[in-house]
Amino acid sequence: MAGSHQLLRLDEETTEQLAEPVAAALLQRFEQALDGADVVVLSDYAKGVLGDAVLAGVLARAKAAGCLVVADPKRADFAAYRGAAILTPNEHEVRLATRIGAEHDAEADRAGRAALDATGGEAVLVTRSANGLTLVRRGCPALHLPARAAKWPMFPAPAILWLRPWRLPRRRASLPDAAMLANLTAGISVGKQGTATVSAQELLGALHLEDLVATDGRWPPRTRPRPGLPRGAPRACASASPMAAST
Repeated sequence: MAGSHQLLRLDEETTEQLAEPVAAALLQRFEQALDGADVVVLSDYAKGVLGDAVLAGVLARAKAAGCLVVADPKRADFAAYRGAAILTPNEHEVRLATRIGAEHDAEADRAGRAALDATGGEAVLVTRSANGLTLVRRGCPALHLPARAAKWPMFPAPAILWLRPWRLPRRRASLPDAAMLANLTAGISVGKQGTATVSAQELLGALHLEDLVATDGRWPPRTRPRPGLPRGAPRACASASPMAAST
């Protein structure tokens, strides 16, 4: 550690794919866990668990169950994740898969659309480290969110109760809203030391603080701005699928 930042990590690991009996048992457990699920999140670390058979089996079973699949990819060929509705590659991963850099907004847009073509999905969220996030959806202009790194003040619980809240969706939010919340949460997290979580209280505090700033400190606010999104950012596209992302 150097201050609040992790510099390196040492692991002992294997990248061999699971043996066939183990893969079959894992798919069986996965199928049982699908009962009552709405969303499946695949976090591929290329360590052997999401091998060819398991990845294909998981995608097929999730589709049959009508679940929304969100995949964080590691493979150089994004076509392996065909069937996932949302892909969340980082800048390096999308460049490796599409041969298009994502350092600048226009490039990130192009890379995200190439990834959409490869997967047949509905959206790609490119995480770009210090350059923020880029959300690319079919039939919509790209949404670019700048990186946020700030240590937000802690709001005590009683203050949250009297602050005039606008409620966050309990179960689902639009993809732009979900991206904004994820971006804001990441900004809070990186201001902490080591691996850290962000509580709902901290996130609500940050949202309320932005509401105050956006309304020039007037209380109560005269309007309810949508925090975290650039002015004029598109909220929805008539031609896009009516998708939702879990929050």
